[in-house]
Amino acid sequence: MFVQELNVPSIKQEASTPTDTPMPGVQVLVVNPAWTQVFIDYLWDHKLPNNKIEAEQVTHRGKNYVVVGDRLYR
Repeated sequence: MFVQELNVPSIKQEASTPTDTPMPGVQVLVVNPAWTQVFIDYLWDHKLPNNKIEAEQVTHRGKNYVVVGDRLYR
């Protein structure tokens, strides 16, 4: 492995403009369930997603994972 230490940033940052600031009173909430939860549910309780394609993917990819305690390991 090669390590290179940078003394200056490699990406130039531009000054922020008024359009970069969020509008007051507007909030966006995105909820993404942890991708690991699907595999944990499958390995512990044999629960599969309702979508047939997703269920096949979980069963196929689930063979590569193991749950130790409450953590998922590959």
